[in-house]
Amino acid sequence: MKKLIVILVILLVLLAGGGAAAWFFLLRKTEPVEAPPPPKPAPASYVVLEGMSVPLRTAEKPWSTLWMNLALEIPKAEDVGEIQNVMPRVRDAFVRDLQAHPIGQNGTWNEKDIDTMTERLGKQADKVLGPGKVSRVLIRNALKGQ
Repeated sequence: MKKLIVILVILLVLLAGGGAAAWFFLLRKTEPVEAPPPPKPAPASYVVLEGMSVPLRTAEKPWSTLWMNLALEIPKAEDVGEIQNVMPRVRDAFVRDLQAHPIGQNGTWNEKDIDTMTERLGKQADKVLGPGKVSRVLIRNALKGQ
């Protein structure tokens, strides 16, 4: 008889636990929680540089020229005035880097060379302006010269 009572008590506890779990997970009404939308990044500002020529080494000609127009992507709009005041120094650093490291050293040039060049120019901009003032150097257009 005692065994029967113990078994009934265990069954009642299991049924009560199962009922509570069913109510908690299946029957309970919950309000969906909406995550707040991520904040929109501030729009970037741009500083356009004067056109410049870049030495280019190709298989057809030992030396050629790539004419480019560049722009600097500035993350903080309040930095644009300060950057425009020192643009001659930025341009000088870019020209020096481009003359020291021509594109297409192996006789050809491709997108990888252009990416490498823009990364180098970004490092030059960081040296002149300080880290974080320029987020990217952008190529507005490029034309291969004679």
